[in-house]
Formats: sequence, structure tokens, C-alpha cells
Amino acid sequence: DRKIHFTFTDGHPRNEKNNSIYYTYYENGAFYKANGKKIKNIADLPLKPEELDIVYDAKKGGAKAWNWDIAEDKK
Repeated sequence: DRKIHFTFTDGHPRNEKNNSIYYTYYENGAFYKANGKKIKNIADLPLKPEELDIVYDAKKGGAKAWNWDIAEDKK
């Protein structure tokens, strides 16, 4: 009820050589990594890919990625 979860890619996989997936969440005016470490306040946008958690690294994985949805569990 108090968090908004986001996933991002570098762009559309047909246009990007390497298309990784990144994660952040928004709560109380700021963006955070999955471990709760604050990235920045909303007033300090934009977010940069290197600031976010990397869920899938296309440079290491060898395939382009695309996000459809996200799910949350108790962990």
C-alpha cells in the first residue's frame, strides 16, 4: 500500500544491442534499491540505470531482456 515497484529496460529490445532489466521502488518521496538503500529523492530525478538494482545484465547473460510484469513476495 505504501510502495510503488518499477522495472526498467535500456530500451526496446529490437533497438538495443544489450537490453538489461533494472529495479527500484518509490516510497515517501524517494527511490530505493531492493535492500532499502536510498537512491535519491523525487526532486533529484532522473534516475540513471547505474544507480538502480540490476535484475538481469544483458552484457553478461548474452541475451536481450524484456519485462512484462513484476510480482512481490514476503522476502
